[in-house]
Amino acid sequence: MSAYGGRGTGNCGAAGTVYMIDQAHPGGVLIIDNDNLVSTVWTVVSALSSNDVVGDVVIRNGGRFAVADERMLIVNGSWNNAGVFIAATNGTVHFATKSAVTISGNNTFGVISTASGKTINFTVGSQTTVLNALKIRDATLQSTVAGQVWFLNLQQPLAENDIKLVKVQDSDASGGVIVDAYASEDLGNNLNWNIMAPKGTIFMLK
Repeated sequence: MSAYGGRGTGNCGAAGTVYMIDQAHPGGVLIIDNDNLVSTVWTVVSALSSNDVVGDVVIRNGGRFAVADERMLIVNGSWNNAGVFIAATNGTVHFATKSAVTISGNNTFGVISTASGKTINFTVGSQTTVLNALKIRDATLQSTVAGQVWFLNLQQPLAENDIKLVKVQDSDASGGVIVDAYASEDLGNNLNWNIMAPKGTIFMLK
């Protein structure tokens, strides 16, 4: 199954989308694959999109995928970007379920994850750039290989930093502003994070 962009003598069209459900992907997988055609055109989740809920996302072979301004893409699985992805000013990706997921490749987007107890694995050496919202609650953020870093670039003034009850490991956020994490736990090997431990209770004994 394929939905490649048009083949022209110059710039080609954007990739179409393939949505596949099978035994390996019971929740479905959205594929944006452009057969390595050279294109500057984007496949866009816009106001015209009829469904913004997907399972896994795979961007590959020259695919260029974008979320339009004020749109949210709800992802119930993992994210594998071997192409190009960007979200517009207020475009966000919501990792919605409690299941552990992996975010692969370099991505520019707003990230939302509020499912309790979720683990988000970032591939070693990948960079996540946040231009708007970064809202994560009660999750573990870690590298796919312990001891090797993943990069977070939190930008201002557009970024909204709302991180609470997280455990963070192997994250180098030195490319952007400091990342505040409230009532959270530092698991080690982090740069440019301000990780504030939960407040305890004081008992007065006589």
